[in-house]
Parts: sequence; structure tokens; C-alpha cells
Amino acid sequence: MLSNKINDHLIVGRRNIKNTNWNTYEEELGAKVGLWFGNITTPADIDRELAKVNSAIITSFETACPERRVSGRHIKVPWWNHELKVLRQKADKAFHIAYKSRSPDDWDKHRVARRAFKKALRQSKRET
Repeated sequence: MLSNKINDHLIVGRRNIKNTNWNTYEEELGAKVGLWFGNITTPADIDRELAKVNSAIITSFETACPERRVSGRHIKVPWWNHELKVLRQKADKAFHIAYKSRSPDDWDKHRVARRAFKKALRQSKRET
């Protein structure tokens, strides 16, 4: 996997298996492996041949399905901050507690925490 850090964004290489060119894969694999009959007499010979086949499969796949550069899926926004992160975590935790307990008191705590998060979010967006 390819990764670089450019301007606080993590650039990552990913392979999309759905876009693999299977004809290229078969041609590459056939050219690398073909029909060979090696002399296999010991377990070491089996390991050596297995390593060759594994290497051929991996390199053929890498050729047929090249890595694409993908940056992080999140776009940095100027209004998001640590305070909002903490408030959102508290609201989410309150929700999970209320959902599990089904208690009206816990639902009220969730409502208060969610309202505090939304208020801080609106204020942060207004200030930027």
C-alpha cells in the first residue's frame, strides 16, 4: 500500500478489484507460470516451486490491478474543532446508553447532550 503525507492529507494507494483487467491477469500469469514440470523430489523443492507460483500470482495481479492514489475521504472544514468532537462523543455515548436502557431519564440526558452539541456546532459555524 502506497502512503505519503502531503499538506496534512494522507495519500493512500488502493486497488479496486472490480476494475481488474482479468485478461491481462491471465496473460501475465500464463507467461510467468506456463506449463512447467520442475523436478520435485524434496520438501524444499515444493517450497521453492510454491514460492515461484505465489510470486507469479501476486505480480500478475499487481500488473492487472494497479494501485490508484486515493486521498483521505474526509475534507477538513474550518469550523470543526476538538470541543465539537468531545461533545459529539458524549452525545453518541448518551444515545447508546439510552438505547440500551430504554429509560426516559437516559433519553433526557441524550437530548441534553445532543442539544449542547448542536448549539456548539451552530456557534462554531457562525464564527468561521
